[in-house]
Amino acid sequence: MDGRSGDGSWAPQPEESGGPSGTGQPGRGPGYGREPGAGPPQLRPLSLGEILDGMFRLLVRHWRTYLLALGVIVVPVNLLTSYLGYETGGGVGLLEQFNNPAASEALRAGGADVTALLGVFGVGLANALLVTPLVNGIACRIAATGYEGGDPQPAAALKAALRRYGALVGANLLFVLALLLALVPGVVALGLGAADGALGVVVAGLLLLLLGLVGMLALAALFALVYPVVVVERTGPVMALRRSARLVRSRFWPVLGTLLLAYLVAIAVGAVLVLPFSIPGLLVGGATGLVLTTAGSILAGVVSAPVTANAQTLLYYDARVRREGLDLERLAGQLGGPEQGYGAWPEGFGGFPG
Repeated sequence: MDGRSGDGSWAPQPEESGGPSGTGQPGRGPGYGREPGAGPPQLRPLSLGEILDGMFRLLVRHWRTYLLALGVIVVPVNLLTSYLGYETGGGVGLLEQFNNPAASEALRAGGADVTALLGVFGVGLANALLVTPLVNGIACRIAATGYEGGDPQPAAALKAALRRYGALVGANLLFVLALLLALVPGVVALGLGAADGALGVVVAGLLLLLLGLVGMLALAALFALVYPVVVVERTGPVMALRRSARLVRSRFWPVLGTLLLAYLVAIAVGAVLVLPFSIPGLLVGGATGLVLTTAGSILAGVVSAPVTANAQTLLYYDARVRREGLDLERLAGQLGGPEQGYGAWPEGFGGFPG
């Protein structure tokens, strides 16, 4: 199903079981600052400050759920990546190389293990194309359930994301393909210019490459809501890309600015978490260094992914309120009585099955 309801409006499709728990009177303010099970939030447009604040409030409030649900995926992937990196680098720490030049010379003379390098590249590529969509899907599911006033659980979040795994991966692959296509004209022109020694073609290629980078930035903003759309509305990959672009189009610049800030914050948070482990690990080397660098990468992965996913989810709700009047739709549902109130939302919009 494409997520379109009978009257032409967008809504996620119902599943077998119910949505987030909680009844009672509607809460006040955004859902990320409310206790789980306190009932539906009073949806309204969110400011930049509220979105940036909300992505951390959701993380703090549901940190156990994020840790357990994401840890199932992040821990084994980072263990494998760190071990392959350890094998590639020989496990010799920087301090040992500095104090024992012979060890450094032996490491350089031995060269890099091609098999290990290919393994690192393969795991990195699989992580970007196949694992990252699942991690983002889990985080968006937790954020959406929490924002809806529910009490997200690790098993439910993991199960829901796995049910949408094909759509998540498909949307991610299409997004990556679109980004690469934006660079094709510039890369081709540069290659032709370099082969023929034509300076004018090289300059044109550089300009096209610059335009391609701008296009990639625009595509990143237009498709910023793909993961929340797939998880919440249960659409397919192509429809999710179209749906995200439709929601973002009227507020392109605010979404782009918020997205850039969210990613900068996530990078900063990741660096703060990983550097205290990675720097000593690189200095010491050996098994101790491997443990330290692995612990840092796991911690950064578990925390950084929810930060950006929370921002995307809040931007999704904000876009629906501004463009489609989701807040008025919810208010009408509340005024419709118990049959059309919060308990009925899973059949019309919320539907986060346990």
